[in-house]
Amino acid sequence: MYASCIRCDSANSTMVWDAICIADYVSCIPHLGFVFLSSVLLLVYGCLPGLRRTKTPYTLHSTFHHLRWLLLSCLVLANILFILEGILSDLKSPSALSQPNLYLPSVCGCVAAVMMGVYFHHMEAWLRPGFGWLMLPYWLLALMGESYRLASWIADVSLVDARIVRFDAMIAMIVFYSVFVLLEVLTLLAKVLGHIGQMESSLPEDLQNSSMKYYMRFVSLPSLVVFKWLGWLMKLGYQRPLEISDLGDLPRMSTSRRNRNIFERCLQQEKDRAAKLGDVNQFSLYRVMAKAYIKWQSLAVVMKVVADSLNFVPPLTINGIVTYASDVYYGTQETDTQFPEYVTVSEYFGNGFVLMTIIFLASVTRIVILQSYYHVTIVASIHLRAGLQIVVLLVMLYLNLGVAALVASCCFIIGAPIQYKLAKIQAVVKKHALKISDERLKQTHEMLQGMKLIKLYGWEKIFYDVISLVRGREIQQLTKAAVLYSLSNFMAFTTPAIVTLLGFVLYSSFTGLQLTPAVAFTTLAIINQMRLPVQMIPEVTNFAVSAHVSVQRIKHFFLAEEIETSEDTPMHAAQKEEGDQLSMKYTKLKDSKTEINGELNSSFDTDDPSDVQVQVVQPGDYNQVRVNESPTSVPHLPEDIAVKATNCTFSWDSGTSTTLTDINIEIPKGRLTMIVGQVGTGKSSLLSALLGEMHTLSGTVQFNKTENGVAYSAQRAWLLNASLRDNILFGQEFESEKYQAVVSACSLQQDMDILPAGDQTEIGEKGINLSGGQKQRVSVARAVYSHNDIVILDDPLSALDVHVGIKLFEEGILDLLLGNQRTVILVTHQVQYIKYAHKVLVMKDGRIALQGTPDEIWKADPELKISRIATAESDVSEPEEERKLLQQAVKELEKEEQALDTTAEGALIGKEEREKGAISWRVFLFYIKAMRYPLALLALAVMLGYNGMIVGTDFWLSAWSEAGDRLKLDNATDQEIGSTQTYYIGGYTALAMSSAVLSFISAVSCFVAGLLASRQLHRSMLGVMSRAPMRFYDTTPIGRILNRFSSDIHTVDDLLPSDFLFLVEATFKCLSAVIVNTIVTPFFILAILPVAVCYMLLRHYYLRTSRELQRLSSITKSPVYAHFSETLSGLSTIRAYRDEERFQKNILDAIDKNILAELNLNTCNRWLGIRLDFIGNVVVLLAGLTSLTVAVTSSGLAPSYVGLALSYALAASFYLNWFIRTSAIVEMHMNAVERIKYYCEVPTENYKGELPDPSWPKEGAVAADAISVRYAEKLDPVLQGVSLNIEPGQKIGICGRTGSGKSSLTLALFRIVDTFKGKIVIDNVDIASLPLDHLRQKLSIIPQDPILFTGTIRFNLDPLDQCSEEQMWNALEIAQLKTTVSELGQGLESQVSEGGENFSMGQRKLFCLARAVLRKSRILIMDEATASIDMETDNIVQRVVAEEFKDRTILSIAHRVTTILDADRILVLNEGAIAEYDTPENLLAQEDSLFALFVSSAHQ
Repeated sequence: MYASCIRCDSANSTMVWDAICIADYVSCIPHLGFVFLSSVLLLVYGCLPGLRRTKTPYTLHSTFHHLRWLLLSCLVLANILFILEGILSDLKSPSALSQPNLYLPSVCGCVAAVMMGVYFHHMEAWLRPGFGWLMLPYWLLALMGESYRLASWIADVSLVDARIVRFDAMIAMIVFYSVFVLLEVLTLLAKVLGHIGQMESSLPEDLQNSSMKYYMRFVSLPSLVVFKWLGWLMKLGYQRPLEISDLGDLPRMSTSRRNRNIFERCLQQEKDRAAKLGDVNQFSLYRVMAKAYIKWQSLAVVMKVVADSLNFVPPLTINGIVTYASDVYYGTQETDTQFPEYVTVSEYFGNGFVLMTIIFLASVTRIVILQSYYHVTIVASIHLRAGLQIVVLLVMLYLNLGVAALVASCCFIIGAPIQYKLAKIQAVVKKHALKISDERLKQTHEMLQGMKLIKLYGWEKIFYDVISLVRGREIQQLTKAAVLYSLSNFMAFTTPAIVTLLGFVLYSSFTGLQLTPAVAFTTLAIINQMRLPVQMIPEVTNFAVSAHVSVQRIKHFFLAEEIETSEDTPMHAAQKEEGDQLSMKYTKLKDSKTEINGELNSSFDTDDPSDVQVQVVQPGDYNQVRVNESPTSVPHLPEDIAVKATNCTFSWDSGTSTTLTDINIEIPKGRLTMIVGQVGTGKSSLLSALLGEMHTLSGTVQFNKTENGVAYSAQRAWLLNASLRDNILFGQEFESEKYQAVVSACSLQQDMDILPAGDQTEIGEKGINLSGGQKQRVSVARAVYSHNDIVILDDPLSALDVHVGIKLFEEGILDLLLGNQRTVILVTHQVQYIKYAHKVLVMKDGRIALQGTPDEIWKADPELKISRIATAESDVSEPEEERKLLQQAVKELEKEEQALDTTAEGALIGKEEREKGAISWRVFLFYIKAMRYPLALLALAVMLGYNGMIVGTDFWLSAWSEAGDRLKLDNATDQEIGSTQTYYIGGYTALAMSSAVLSFISAVSCFVAGLLASRQLHRSMLGVMSRAPMRFYDTTPIGRILNRFSSDIHTVDDLLPSDFLFLVEATFKCLSAVIVNTIVTPFFILAILPVAVCYMLLRHYYLRTSRELQRLSSITKSPVYAHFSETLSGLSTIRAYRDEERFQKNILDAIDKNILAELNLNTCNRWLGIRLDFIGNVVVLLAGLTSLTVAVTSSGLAPSYVGLALSYALAASFYLNWFIRTSAIVEMHMNAVERIKYYCEVPTENYKGELPDPSWPKEGAVAADAISVRYAEKLDPVLQGVSLNIEPGQKIGICGRTGSGKSSLTLALFRIVDTFKGKIVIDNVDIASLPLDHLRQKLSIIPQDPILFTGTIRFNLDPLDQCSEEQMWNALEIAQLKTTVSELGQGLESQVSEGGENFSMGQRKLFCLARAVLRKSRILIMDEATASIDMETDNIVQRVVAEEFKDRTILSIAHRVTTILDADRILVLNEGAIAEYDTPENLLAQEDSLFALFVSSAHQ
């Protein structure tokens, strides 16, 4: 060791030098000792598993875990830089021998630091805290070694100079080792005092859950920052397609429940703050979000600022690298003679190879910081980032170009307002597009909900055209936004280009110096860095404006008025007393400036939220809504009263006219109260008012505090997409005895026996595999089974057979409900049950016309007693018939399951389709075809031209800067300089402006092509969905279809065009970078090939997992949509049962599954990102080193090409990453096209045919010739060999047991079902030869389930716009609706709410009758047209049909056979065949006829 310290030149060998040299070697001993001891220790423990904990996917952190790793990382980086210093000092030394003591301490220190990281990791992984006792001695000895080196150094006073890098390195090492010693001391103190780290404590809650696999918070810092911990998922995804179960559970901090609770708490705090200020306008959603997420946002901002600060390193170092190359190339390099043996700071940072290393290390550090926090959030830091980068880069530009940079930078000032204006216009356009998109989705959802009725009316094309029209408006707005975005891009490209041009031109004018490669390419690097933040200004502005609009919309939603009977939110649970519930008092304030008293609830009027006063009262157990009264003015209800309404006025909308007035009722506790009245008199509205679904304009509704909740069965049965048992239990505990009693009372046992999995059989969406009566019985069973004391039943008996109705009434209502002292409120048209009521309410015109006992009511209204006799006969299916139909449906389901080999036992709805593996090239071809080939090729050609221009511009700049260097060396004249400047400026200007124009054209062409494809895809999918057979809708949840029209179309609209633009641009940029670097340095191709192979292998490995995660993300969204749609449909039922929490839980569970897929997908992207960025930095390092090496070792490469190569290498690292990422993103987003393609290829009905004579059908004659009908190709026929002739104008009554084929026969007339044998002829025309929509529009039907659509009454009556206003008013008058419509204020232009909910069931039926009147079809089909309506409405329908359709052919399906006794002929079907077909008289004369049996049963 001593020998190596002896100089060969003994004259220069001194005692000081020897001491320094020996000290260098001595300082290596602690490092080598630690490496040896730690290696032995790790080897022993590694070979003896019993001494350590077994390997786990997580790591328990010790004290100062993150700080240790950060300091170790800094120590390693510092040692690498100091190794370079030692090598340069060795090269600079005048000694002929190499002097390893100059770099060996740093090498040993670096190796020891790396080994310390390995040692520390295993200490935590193996749960061996005792390992820490080796660390403190090492740090102390290392500190002593560095102190000894420093003491030897300062012995020579001349060497104590901060300009010497070696001296600075020793000081830095002493500081590092001192901090580590302090850390170890603090760790020991923490252990002694008992403040141990997590490493020795019990497992965190997340780790105690064995299903939780998202270990991000529970791994070591290196594993965290490089996402190594995700390796198990990447490996599994590479081996096989992932399933959602593979991902495990969410960590607690990411669950929707936790985040909802945090947000709700902050939301309530903000409402309370606004209440104290007395002004609701002070409510700020921004403040809520800041409070809820300030911790992560702040952390992300700090880390983003640090990462972006490191991004300034490459532009700062390029000048030095090119200057170094120029100095070596032209032999102008200078050496510091003051310190001939050691490298000074100026020499160190002037060396091109050191600067390349600094670029590499800074870039690696940057990507580690950036990627680690990318997945948390970067939104909050974007605004700061753009401003910070532009300011810093402008300062750097000034330092490089001088005053010329300030003048050139004025372009940014000029361009900023233009970009801001463009962004503002773009935000407005996008806001309009968003509104139109909402409108389109609403109409699509409504079309899907009412598809059966749409098909029966032949309105498919109408709804297709209506939605396409809205879609056209949406595409128009999106196209405007795309053009504006392209203009913003053009400005973002042009502004830096003009700044560059002006800067170069003015540089020579202001400084008198020629443009050199160092100045040119440093400026180019700065301008390239500036492009992104400048481009971000309009995007950030656009984002900010769009976000503000969205936040305001959400704010209005949070401040919107809520239903009056809603229980307090979970946040106020602590304020509730046991047995009591909070309720709200709503009072309009006369002056909006009046102080708001009490707590500010989330119930505000949307238009003027400052006009709402909220007070908290303690009313009782269920709820109490008081209006215009003080909390003490209403006494508690007496024990015998369950519900009381006093002087109440109700409205469906606080701004509209009243619906119910003068409501004064007392519902007796434990008794039966019946509500009767004609259609549209307000019976269902009264129930809604009691449930709090209406606005209480005045009066008070009270519920007895001793009553335990409300159970509700709606008029239209609402069922969950769950098992039959779950629909009955509805969240209650299963009690076998009670359950069996309820099932028996509702006659459901035999139905359950038929089902493949009994009561565990899944009920499809909206109960589509049950008949109407079965759905209603399940709904009633739910209400009867519940533990709630008050049971509200809205006309459940109308949908039940008379025998089932009697059994339900006697066993269910009388025995199970009233027998257990439960209060029953029953709306019914079956007035024969009035005698059992304790109290009867008769509704008329929104008022209670009569109330009292049955005897009192009959005396006051004798007609009610007469109607009691008339309604004794049921008009619905007998249970035996329903069961036959159910049995048939089960057989069909089993056959379909065998054919498809899918769903589990008892399931109707199959799993959502999912492709596996790579996206097929056919999907890409499908998308390009929708885009149109010529346009796609044009966009590609323009992009190629644009990138070619960019490369030409940069080569031109290289030649320009090199010419400046040569002019300087050749002492050129002013004339030569001027002509050269003019030549290069002209060429550069032409190339730069051409590039800018082509950038705009390429962006526009790409966006236009993408939007054309999106329009075509939506049009194709909408067309297929409107023409898909009904069987498709019976087996596919609407939420799943809606997901295609919302999420997937959004992806194709907004994401794919920009994705393809970025992908094509990144591809050409990568090719440009490789070509340029290869031209500059042919050796580069040898270095880039293995890197390119690594890129492709990494991409392939990543895509196998990411594409499946993307598919899981898409698939897990459908249940969220489906559950949301299902919940909206049954809101009144859910709120009546006070079951909001359970349904919130269910949707939160669905959201958690989607978050799980999204979270892993995002983390997977970060896993890829950090690896791509690292390889990209390797590309920069290789390009820089190869070009720099060639430049300094030979005279064949000009310095300007070094700058050019380095600039393109920096760009290549960025664009190579973007190529891999965008190609992966494109493939993931193409999953949306794949899903749309699947729905575009769903088999459709055949709409083709030849148009008949315009007057067809003239007569209305119908003939069926041996027809056989089935619902799907794989299913058995429901009609076989049916032949019949119907004369023009005949009235045909069709009857038969359920499942006999009655509805199938009428559906065959509309070709809703498949007539695979025989033919149906109407007026001598085979209906199979007709266009399908033409056929359906020539027939009329009054369906069993009437539906109205959102829009005007005019649209609902005549969407084809074929009738005059007079004809429509006449049809309304005939249907007894003229008065109702006239009172709405806007007449035919009055709006119908979604589903026609602002009209009663009976009124909707009458609207269907009015449609039939307007159509004037020769053939009318009535499908149980009088079901679920009262006798008076029934009489209206029968009278109108008899008068208005007396000369037309009528086919009337009826279970109440007395309604078809006056028919010309009766068609009796049995098991899919004609059993009887004759006149009523002839059939009644035959005692053994089925028809006679039906009539006899009806009169029993």
